[in-house]
Amino acid sequence: MKMRRTLRSILLIIMSCALLFTGQVYSAEETTVNNPLYTDVADGFWAATDITFLKNEHIMTGYPDGSFRPSNLATRAEVVSVVMRAKGINDPNITADSPFRDVDNRFWAFSSILAAYQAGIISGFPDGTFRPNNLMTRAEMASTLTHAFILGEGNLSKTFTDLKPDHWAYTSIQTLANNGIASGMTDGKFWPDNALTRAELAVFIARILRYVETSPPPVTTAPPSATPTLNPSPSATPTLDPSPSASVTPTPSPTTTVNPGTPVPSTSPMAGTYTIELSRWGISNNGTNPVETTAGLNNALKWINQTGYQQASLPSGTYLIDKDSRIIMVSNLTLTLADGAVIQKQANDQEEYYTLYIGPLVRDVTIRGGTFIGDRYSHDYSKVQHYGTHEWGYGIAIEGGLNVVIDDVKVKDFTGDSIYIATADGYVNMLNPGDFVSGSLDSTGKPVADSSKIRTNNKALTNFTSRLFQTRRVMQLSYPKGLDKNGVYDIYFYRSDDSLISSKKAVEYSWMDVSIPTEAAYFRAVFTSPTPSGVSMRFDSKIRSTGIIVKNSDISNSRRQGISLIGVEDVLITNNDIHDIKGTAPQSGIDAEGDVFLNSNFKIVGNRFYNNKSYDIILYDGRDALVEGKHIASIGALGITNTELFTNARVINNTFDQASVLLNQDVYAENNTVIDSWAKFTGPNAVIKGMNLTDSYLEVASTIPGGVKVYDLVSTNNKKIDSALVVNGKAAYLSNITINGPTKLRSITGTNAEGTVFDRLTINNYNGDYGLDLPLGIYNQCVFNGSTDGESPAYLNLAGIYEFNQCTFTGKSGLRIQNVNADVTIRDSSFVMDTALEWAKSVIVAQSAKKVTILNNTITAMNLQGTNIALIKINQFGGASSATDVGEVWIKGNRITTNIQAKGISTIDAGIGAGPYIIEDNVLTGAVLELRSIDVDRNNTVN
Repeated sequence: MKMRRTLRSILLIIMSCALLFTGQVYSAEETTVNNPLYTDVADGFWAATDITFLKNEHIMTGYPDGSFRPSNLATRAEVVSVVMRAKGINDPNITADSPFRDVDNRFWAFSSILAAYQAGIISGFPDGTFRPNNLMTRAEMASTLTHAFILGEGNLSKTFTDLKPDHWAYTSIQTLANNGIASGMTDGKFWPDNALTRAELAVFIARILRYVETSPPPVTTAPPSATPTLNPSPSATPTLDPSPSASVTPTPSPTTTVNPGTPVPSTSPMAGTYTIELSRWGISNNGTNPVETTAGLNNALKWINQTGYQQASLPSGTYLIDKDSRIIMVSNLTLTLADGAVIQKQANDQEEYYTLYIGPLVRDVTIRGGTFIGDRYSHDYSKVQHYGTHEWGYGIAIEGGLNVVIDDVKVKDFTGDSIYIATADGYVNMLNPGDFVSGSLDSTGKPVADSSKIRTNNKALTNFTSRLFQTRRVMQLSYPKGLDKNGVYDIYFYRSDDSLISSKKAVEYSWMDVSIPTEAAYFRAVFTSPTPSGVSMRFDSKIRSTGIIVKNSDISNSRRQGISLIGVEDVLITNNDIHDIKGTAPQSGIDAEGDVFLNSNFKIVGNRFYNNKSYDIILYDGRDALVEGKHIASIGALGITNTELFTNARVINNTFDQASVLLNQDVYAENNTVIDSWAKFTGPNAVIKGMNLTDSYLEVASTIPGGVKVYDLVSTNNKKIDSALVVNGKAAYLSNITINGPTKLRSITGTNAEGTVFDRLTINNYNGDYGLDLPLGIYNQCVFNGSTDGESPAYLNLAGIYEFNQCTFTGKSGLRIQNVNADVTIRDSSFVMDTALEWAKSVIVAQSAKKVTILNNTITAMNLQGTNIALIKINQFGGASSATDVGEVWIKGNRITTNIQAKGISTIDAGIGAGPYIIEDNVLTGAVLELRSIDVDRNNTVN
């Protein structure tokens, strides 16, 4: 299951940077061509969409004669030029000398080659040359891309028949393949030493940009003479303004009739409500004219914002939203949709689309009322752009929005998520090992020696010249490699004359915004590491969606998620119905998984979940979440789950009705109810208080000793489940646990490590046909009330230490020890057998054990029917002639009372090889001793 939504907005930043460069040539004869198509690239050509995509983004263009020449072989200079344009980097320190003796500053690609060298992407040949006019091989291309772009390990397992692990570029090629950027030829080979064509270059670049934008696409690289197995289309042209401070309003179609004249203003337009005039803005409300309608809505919203209205309403009707566009919301506006107002997304074939979009730094917005409907049932799913899953069609999308309220809306039938709330990415630069040196900085910002620290040493990458900082001076360092991702760093800000302005200590990676002083020209940062080797991280200026409320709404029937939380802070989701989410993984009601930011400080309160396919709530990564007061009832689904990447989750006052609970580390769960399902806690640092289970089981499986603590649990059973409590894993702590009624098998069981503590565990009326299978542990003041049906005891089946202190056993049977490596102590406990024991039955029987200690207990059996019964029995009945399975035995200070002369303590069947057992200071009333002659019989009283 794909749990992580990868970086979708980096492409926008890269594209915006690429647009800043005016030179578009790749050789002496190449220049920019503005024709819509190349003369030698037909629509059906296997690489046509990628070639067109790069042309539109001004990354790779054609020749003056209108051709692209896709079969021409690419030179090393051409490849580097295209790669650097794709990265948005082409501004090196041009005062530096050329690093290569065959590339001087007059060479057409000098700027790109120098920038690539300074960024550590290329290094040239051992003889000091770069050989710019040599052809580049496919293997060299793979190496260049993996040096230029940060790629994950990937989740594919593609191999090539002509590539062996000892090939110099094996790791680079496999990295591309594992991320779906290259899949080789149709014959299963990669052909690493083949020269790269311009068409192949275009496909490689387009695909890696889509990887950076979203996720690595599982597509193939095919030669121009072959049809690739997958030929992805380019992603939609970004519609975000590269500046994070504004959104772009689409220009109306030339056929749209729009009259943006000024209406008669109210006496106080700031306080009034403007009803959007459909005819005036060219808007249709009968489900037609999507292009005109979308453009009209956007123009109306823009005008409303400029005029100063803070309230607007949209009349009833169906508004068809253009398949290639979206409604772009403006700041400082409450938009109320009338009853019967429907925002319908036009049927399309896009893997990703938006219907209503609230972009970076758009703030103080309320969307109230109305219905948003996707094209799920009319969508064309056949087109392959990335995965072919078409899982990113959004109803309401918020990226970097501030103080947004979604109230009383219906959102349904989208190919991806009904509501998508995310961080707007703001990629600035990548810092690699060559951008760090050993040492630290002193209080004045001057370099000092320190073998335990490294610091940045490349002002060209840590300056604030990016247009991202023109209106918002905030930065982050994110996703470190080679460093503790949960660690901290120190940052220092400098003026252009290198004088220190200020510093900030102990900054968290990925989580923390750092304000940039107004005068700051660049920063330096200090990290704990003995070496720069393997260290890298992102330098970002991201905008987290903050202050978001989704309430009183019905969110349903989308394919992927009801609500996605992707790097948010201070979000409240309350009093919503979230249901019937199914179609493509993960199929959850709410999925909180970070991306360029991790989620923090959000609340999911008072919602109702039902009929979701796989999950109701996923807490994938982040920290500080409250999940409270909900009815979670998707039958057979995980009602809530988190991973080890999420910390401080509080799950309080929820009812899980036929939906399960799977929670891991750092979770506090209080007063939750589980009905007809199960709950599992693994820790570390999991605390469960006040849980009520009905015909459900709780599994405790701590990953570290003491990692799970359970308090005040009540379990009620009616023979519907196998077990009520299962204790596995490392030692845990359980207190005030009550299990009422029989299960199908054993009420309690487990295979845990020793050391678990059970304080005041009470089990009432367990299944007498199967008994209990007690986990290892120390049992303090526990009560075991057996069933009147059947006589099976509480079994001690595991190797390890059992200890019973001040416990009570009632019913037809007590304890049976049956593991040769069990070490059992029973102390100060009470056994009351209030029914008749059958022949050859016992209260305590050590059938096999390493050591048995029975001290100061009271055993009462007043309804015995025969004397052939041993209340304390060592080894099995009739085992005298077999090798012993019981080691040390010490029975002292017990009081045994029976109604007839049964055997109070019997060792005669101890078996061959059993040493002397110590039997001392016991008082037997009505019962007798049955000991071997070698046993130590000391100070026992038989009345």
